[in-house]
Amino acid sequence: MDEIKKQQDARFASLESSIIQSLSVQNEEMKESVMYLSSKYGDVLSNLKALQQESNYFKTQIKTLEAKLEQFAINARSSTIELRNVPTSEPETKEQLVEVAKKIGTLIQAPDEDSDIRDVIRMKLKNKEPGPVLVEFTSIIKRERFLRATRNYNKNNTGQRLSTSSLCINRPTKHLFVSESLTAPERRLHYLARMFAKDYNYEHCWTSFGKVYLKRRSNETHLRISCEEDIEKLKKTK
Repeated sequence: MDEIKKQQDARFASLESSIIQSLSVQNEEMKESVMYLSSKYGDVLSNLKALQQESNYFKTQIKTLEAKLEQFAINARSSTIELRNVPTSEPETKEQLVEVAKKIGTLIQAPDEDSDIRDVIRMKLKNKEPGPVLVEFTSIIKRERFLRATRNYNKNNTGQRLSTSSLCINRPTKHLFVSESLTAPERRLHYLARMFAKDYNYEHCWTSFGKVYLKRRSNETHLRISCEEDIEKLKKTK
């Protein structure tokens, strides 16, 4: 019996040793696998961080380029006005459009010579409405004089603001709108500001050198609207 017991003990000891050795090997393999995966995970995180930094850099560069392009567009329009609701004629020539601009200038007491106008062009719209007429003056000073004279004319003739009938154009009467020429982002911001002014009873909304302004009452301080977020902030304060 003792011999059998010794043999069983030896077998159990051998089996236990074999199991422990096997578990030890498996444990080491698992450790190596975990360390390998941890290393790879760290590499992935590092790569993701590098890619995120690269993405942020390119986003910043794109914003910088967009800002430069927008400023370039603003500078290119700095001596240009926009005439809206000017009826079309067929055929239509630059000389005819120049004459329209000169007629308006004479009416608002800011007469222009041919030499004051560098170029004039009518923009085409997708719908059938007459596109706006862009008039580029030879200087910013001449443009500002024209815009200022237009504002004064409409202010002094509230019952008969500038219109197609003012120019003796034999068409259904429409108001003629004279404004500085805005870039697409400026035009959108101005539109949103006008809608806000209408909904929240602001009396004045205007642009000056591409910048958008709001004023609730004539005797109050004006507000500069730099971006759409400014309008959203104003909405939250109401």
